[in-house]
Amino acid sequence: MPRQRRTAANPNQLGLILQGEGFEGALETRGLFSLAYLSRHLTIAPEFASAAECGAIHREIGEIWHRHLRALSSRRRNEAFTCSTLLEPILDRLGWRLIPQETMPNLTTRKKPDYCLFTSETDYFAAAEADASVLFRLSATVLEAKRYKHSLDQISTRETPGWFPSQQVQDYLDHAKDASGRRFFNWAILTNGSVWRLYADRSAVGAYFAFHLVKGNQFCSLEEFRTFVTLFRASAFERDQAGSCLLDSIREHSLSRDAVRRTVFFDMKTDFVAGLLRGRHQLMDGLEDRLNLLVVTGNSPLQSRELLGQFPVRGRHFPQAHKSAHDLDIHLDCTRAVQHA
Repeated sequence: MPRQRRTAANPNQLGLILQGEGFEGALETRGLFSLAYLSRHLTIAPEFASAAECGAIHREIGEIWHRHLRALSSRRRNEAFTCSTLLEPILDRLGWRLIPQETMPNLTTRKKPDYCLFTSETDYFAAAEADASVLFRLSATVLEAKRYKHSLDQISTRETPGWFPSQQVQDYLDHAKDASGRRFFNWAILTNGSVWRLYADRSAVGAYFAFHLVKGNQFCSLEEFRTFVTLFRASAFERDQAGSCLLDSIREHSLSRDAVRRTVFFDMKTDFVAGLLRGRHQLMDGLEDRLNLLVVTGNSPLQSRELLGQFPVRGRHFPQAHKSAHDLDIHLDCTRAVQHA
């Protein structure tokens, strides 16, 4: 049976990859979560969405996507069409209430998120009647939308010319605070309907998590969809009294476990290297002892040759004494050895 290759897509293998990076099925991690944690630990957590609660949603969203796929893929259809046809039905089924196109109170640019998202009817109605500062304080997060399958790593040329989509999201996170510096939210969503990304405050530049709802022309499986629901539904963004949400907890546990894995690997590698160095020192000490012994027994060529054959050079041993026409007779004459055939 061929040996399984060690790749970043296999979370069960220990590899030399950057912290929290990997790609497996519909999941793509880029420094925000650990792929191993999402694949092996989140799936058995009580917060993980069950197949029973995801089955109907998976079927309904899949049908909406399939019914509108040709129109969504048409270049004549813009971001607004993607929002109304695909994104809003998905957000509704994930439990979100939304208010579109509100300018953030501290945003120094003209850009504004496509949606402010709310986890409850109470916050939604209160925000709808309030000014921008209160509206964003009540928001659980914001969502930036792009036309269906528009590259999320390519500069926009139509709706927001000159901006990378990730720049817009980072701009929202940077300015998601009131006049006192208190943050409105710590997470933001970027999507083109096919790929859904999460960005977080206080993360490395370029760090994100992505879920591929559609890969090629294939809608994700129900089992994969359970991770999507777990991480993108409204309840995952609900903050407790300390201001933390489920995503904060997943991120903390995810990267701490990943750090432990990398530390264990580093310790294993360090011990291995230390063992090699100890072996080298032992080899050199043995070599020195044997050379000293050669000097003492230098009057016996046979004994000297047998001793030489007991330690390797570059992984190979000197030939042992055999009766052959091609044998080498080694003669030691005090400080020099003369080879004679």
